[in-house]
Amino acid sequence: MVGEKLFFNGKNKQVGKRANDFLRVIAKGELTTLKLEHILIFVLGVGIITFGQQAYESISQVPKVIVLIIFLGSLVGIAHVGIPVFKTIFWQVVFAGLVSAVLDSFIVLLQMVHLRTVEVGQMRDEIMSLTGVQPVEGERAKLLTLMTISAIVGGLNLWFGEAYAAGVFINDGRTSILSALYIVPPVLLFLGILGLYAQKTIHLEVVPNHSVHSSKRDVIEFAVGIGSLLLFHNPLLCLGGLLIYAVVTRQDDHLIEVWKFHTEVNVMLVLIIAWVGGAWLVSQIIEPLSLNEGIWKPIIPAAIQSVLWGPLYEDPSVNFWIKIATISTGALLLPISSLVGVMLFRTPKQWLAYCKYSFATAILWYAILIGWIYLTYSTPTGHFLEQWAHTGGVH
Repeated sequence: MVGEKLFFNGKNKQVGKRANDFLRVIAKGELTTLKLEHILIFVLGVGIITFGQQAYESISQVPKVIVLIIFLGSLVGIAHVGIPVFKTIFWQVVFAGLVSAVLDSFIVLLQMVHLRTVEVGQMRDEIMSLTGVQPVEGERAKLLTLMTISAIVGGLNLWFGEAYAAGVFINDGRTSILSALYIVPPVLLFLGILGLYAQKTIHLEVVPNHSVHSSKRDVIEFAVGIGSLLLFHNPLLCLGGLLIYAVVTRQDDHLIEVWKFHTEVNVMLVLIIAWVGGAWLVSQIIEPLSLNEGIWKPIIPAAIQSVLWGPLYEDPSVNFWIKIATISTGALLLPISSLVGVMLFRTPKQWLAYCKYSFATAILWYAILIGWIYLTYSTPTGHFLEQWAHTGGVH
């Protein structure tokens, strides 16, 4: 009996150890105590999955953008995917635009904060091991400016890629994976020009950041999250699934930390202002000044605050892509225009460094997109690219 008891006790300990080891693998490290807040997150996730479809369809455009931002921010908090380092400046700039299509440019710039660059006179090993924030100055400021501009435009390749444009897409019922197909050619042309200019004029080296680590699992989690958004067209349902997954894999504390310290607070506040006071803002300020009409005047409110203006921009007399042209051009002009630039460019000197290139590139982008619209929109090419624009298939 004693021998049997020792045998089963030993076996139970082995099973328990294996179970703990398995849970640690799922949890990406040390297990934390299950708290009430974790249980509430799980219950919230189940509730969202159960009622999310009906709830999402019943809310207005601005709350839909808010939910989208919360989901993308939470996804990046769970799947720690850092920005890769390329051998050429060309691809570093172009990639910032391409990846912005599946992330809001805020998240791309959040990754760019940790990008390491080495200029003449700097120690390569010292820069790669740096744990703090590298100063935004010199050639680095120029690179970050062009990458920011690339991200703000490149995000237009998918309907949810930019917070400032998502509201415009939602207002027009364009939430299909191919909704932005028409704009892809001019975006790629612009990114290519931007990348070539950066390659010829910027003299520094981008090096790995040894303080940031990503795993294959992070990449898979990120890909599944984005794939779910493309498949279901409903960020609220995707958020519910992510909450449940975070608790089951014991990444709930990471998620809470992201909500507390890495949420796009400025963007959220602006969207709430649009939600609460948007109608008054349009009727009392924008419409009396006729800033909501024509093919260039809406650039002005977009330059002041494109995230605020995007969900409010509803002029049925203006072609959808003209709206995208004006709001995206305005979003480029100042670091505050899209709210993301202030992450990197905080001082007056840094603002000047950004504006030195932003106004010229905004004019270039506007000319490329407007030219593309007038040359192709009513042609077979335009019809082909636009036929899948709306959710539900060919139109």
